[in-house]
Amino acid sequence: MAVEPLDVAMSTAHPLAARATVDVTDVTESAWIGVPHGYPFDTVLQSIEQATGTRLDVRQRVVDNRLVEALVAAGDRLAVLPRFTTPVGDRLTLRPLTGIPANRHVSAVLRPDRARRRAVRQVLDAVVRAAAATARRHHADPADPGGGTAICQERMR
Repeated sequence: MAVEPLDVAMSTAHPLAARATVDVTDVTESAWIGVPHGYPFDTVLQSIEQATGTRLDVRQRVVDNRLVEALVAAGDRLAVLPRFTTPVGDRLTLRPLTGIPANRHVSAVLRPDRARRRAVRQVLDAVVRAAAATARRHHADPADPGGGTAICQERMR
């Protein structure tokens, strides 16, 4: 399993982009681009609402992260995007969210007889190595789920 933090995405011109982190109380007055109801990132928006007692102003709901990135970079709306797999640059900024847990979990689920296959083990090992390399590139602690990519490798034997 790998854990990737979910951050608040914003245009580099957004006032919150000057901060190192944003708290749930900092984002309640902003307009948002969200994912459809029931999609995993939507739980972060729901958690912000629960933590602050404020209903967020979600103006659009989009499935495609690349489209969300483009819309956020071109305007003043916020979104929830994954830290390690979102390309940032001169138009898009990510800031860690404080006040609630905001992570996504990537897991491989398979039957024990399939897990014993050499080819499957090699693929799982490659995924674990890639997650660890990503954590190192982002200066994250691979063992700390709150600060980076936590990696657990469990094999069913």
